[in-house]
Amino acid sequence: ALFFLSYRSIDILTVVRDYLFGFIFIILSVDWNALNIEISNFLLSFIIVFCGIIASSSIFFITAIFAFWLGESSGITDLAVFTDYDFVKNIPLNGWGNFKTVFLTVLPFLIGSGVSVEVALGKLEGVGWCLFSIFIAILFLFFKNRLWKLGLKSYSSASS
Repeated sequence: ALFFLSYRSIDILTVVRDYLFGFIFIILSVDWNALNIEISNFLLSFIIVFCGIIASSSIFFITAIFAFWLGESSGITDLAVFTDYDFVKNIPLNGWGNFKTVFLTVLPFLIGSGVSVEVALGKLEGVGWCLFSIFIAILFLFFKNRLWKLGLKSYSSASS
């Protein structure tokens, strides 16, 4: 329910208007014959992207939960958004070296971007990474729900 509430105000016409031209441009400009993409890897990469979105959304929600204890969480949330969108996803999976483990487990921002691309291109084994991404998504959903319940216990209304 919380996931739905986070995205219920998205206007589909705005999304189509803003992204349709770019999507058509990419489809027309890519040499699809040069890519060796198997349909099974492509479908597994969609599952991995979805799990990566769940894990990233859970991290953003967890950073917002700190407002229960700190009174404000905009600095922590801004750091998480900066790390995810502006920092981590701009570098390919192979470019992370030893830090790859951190961004696949502790802060799993690379699952939705780096791993899914590598699986779609056949550079990584799809089933194992798909199971790993499902595990990470479930783990972060569980952790988010636990922190939410803990935060609600310590919540005191400003009006009381």
